[in-house]
Amino acid sequence: METILQDVQYLFMEFEKLRQDLIKNLEELYPSWSVEEWIATNVDPYVEKLTSLKTNLAKLLDNTVFPVRPFKLQSNIKVGNRNISWKN
Repeated sequence: METILQDVQYLFMEFEKLRQDLIKNLEELYPSWSVEEWIATNVDPYVEKLTSLKTNLAKLLDNTVFPVRPFKLQSNIKVGNRNISWKN
């Protein structure tokens, strides 16, 4: 998971660089209000998703104990054409 978090952080930084470059270059051609709208519509949703992913991965890495979730075992299951049964 650490490597995934590192990859997400790298991707986040690269995306931020791309965002800044886009703003800089688009403002040479279009009014700033138009650039802001375009960035908010086409870029910011991805930045928000990466931020959320980065935050959630960091929280998962902080966990040392994961809760056990009780679930009811089925006494029989179907695998292909066969039914498999057992006693709990």
